[in-house]
Amino acid sequence: MRYQSISDMDEELLKREYDLDEDNGCTCNFLRHNCRDQCLNKFPWRRLLKSILTLSILMMLFFGMALIILLTPNQPTVEFKSMEVSNFTISFSLPSPYSNWNMSATWKTKFLVRNPNRRLQISYSEIVTAVYYKKERLWSAEVESFCLEKESEKTVVSTVEMRAPTAIEEKAAFEMEVDRFKAGAVEFNVEIGGKVWFKPGSKWMWGKQSVMAKCENVQARVLVEKDGSISLVEDGSRNCRVIFSLYKS
Repeated sequence: MRYQSISDMDEELLKREYDLDEDNGCTCNFLRHNCRDQCLNKFPWRRLLKSILTLSILMMLFFGMALIILLTPNQPTVEFKSMEVSNFTISFSLPSPYSNWNMSATWKTKFLVRNPNRRLQISYSEIVTAVYYKKERLWSAEVESFCLEKESEKTVVSTVEMRAPTAIEEKAAFEMEVDRFKAGAVEFNVEIGGKVWFKPGSKWMWGKQSVMAKCENVQARVLVEKDGSISLVEDGSRNCRVIFSLYKS
């Protein structure tokens, strides 16, 4: 279609109307300003529906974040309480395929485990304690599972009796004997670790988590009993370094 002038074209455009909603009778001119807003004003339920949906989404996000914050656990704390080693003996045996040095003793270690969470319980399982001399593991033992209520604590005792001499590395045996005679004390590294999960709700959110408490540089004093046996005693409390898999970088 050819137009004689610009005014003819404008007049033709003004005649065009676009029905935005035929069922509800909302008809707007092509060049009319705020056409869509005018139609929406005729049907306020649309804006109300949008507002309700937007508010619902925001509330879901808010409560979801609040739930995560409430159920995010604080890591348990572990305090080393004491270690008693009785009938401590290091002996040398005839050459064998493994080691010429053996050790026998009865070990008793105590830990104080705390749950700092105000809203969550902690369940412990697969608990293992171990004692090292430097990098040499001297022994390890399993501990019975237990549960801590909110903001509670429990003393965990691990006892290992080495009735039969246990082979150890020659270097570790020699250095322990040197420490015992020269320094009057032997320094150990003590560990306790296992699996934990939190209740209520955090088991399905976080699953089982690994936790390991390292109590380093535990100095056990050498005591000579009346019967001539050697004992090592350390009763100084100290906080242990806790490695929690949930916060492990």
